[in-house]
Amino acid sequence: MQNHWTASMCLEEKRSSAPLSLSAERAQTRQKLVAFRQALRTSKRENVNHQRSNIQAIQNAQAPDGMTTKIIAIDGPGGAGKSSFAEQLSQHLGNAPILRTDDFASWENPLNWWPRLLGQVLEPLSHNETACYQRYDWGTKRLAE
Repeated sequence: MQNHWTASMCLEEKRSSAPLSLSAERAQTRQKLVAFRQALRTSKRENVNHQRSNIQAIQNAQAPDGMTTKIIAIDGPGGAGKSSFAEQLSQHLGNAPILRTDDFASWENPLNWWPRLLGQVLEPLSHNETACYQRYDWGTKRLAE
């Protein structure tokens, strides 16, 4: 079980306990910080171990019958670490190319970009052909290359 400390928990404990001397209060705060840091290190270690097991499973996976290319999709909310994980995974897979949703979607077309992904990337790869696609350039607000 992981310990998660929040400011409200610390305030509740202060309100509910008898007054502490300044040195005792500092010692109690120091203990909480040590516990928090230890929980954070444990959480990071567990995350690294989880990522390693995911990478190992992907490395061991076979491409679908008749295909020479493995396609891996990484999904998650903003800020979840998808790009970082994709970079790590790419390195472990011999610098495999990374396609980003940002290369297809735009503010003007946030949802209807998938036909280009299908036609320019997924269909050619499913036939063991080279895939080439037009990257969306966010600066010029149009397709590049």
